[in-house]
Amino acid sequence: MRALVYDFQDDPNVYEESFEFLFGRDILVANVIEEGAKTRKVYLPAGCKWYDWSNKMRCYEGGQTIEIPVTMASIPMFIREGAVIAMADNQLMTMEGTTPPTSTSSWLPRAPLPPLCMMMTA
Repeated sequence: MRALVYDFQDDPNVYEESFEFLFGRDILVANVIEEGAKTRKVYLPAGCKWYDWSNKMRCYEGGQTIEIPVTMASIPMFIREGAVIAMADNQLMTMEGTTPPTSTSSWLPRAPLPPLCMMMTA
């Protein structure tokens, strides 16, 4: 875990951000910290596009604050453009197993996706 300012030093909007953080290099986590909150404002750092993990990979331009629906049980996560996310099925691992675990990979292209990405307007 690390503060956004380490990766986005040229974006002054992240200097005072204390509740959003990066998990690794490419996953932005915006925890829900207010009990009973129905929405959460999230600043997406400038310089890249961001994909909403929990909203069918909806794409947002960086450099803007968006408002998303949340519950206390949700963990809003946004994936940085160009990320490679290794994923595997949830499996019980034992020494007796003869079948190797299956795994998949998910990736997000660095090429622009104009029809899917949007800049939110106030």
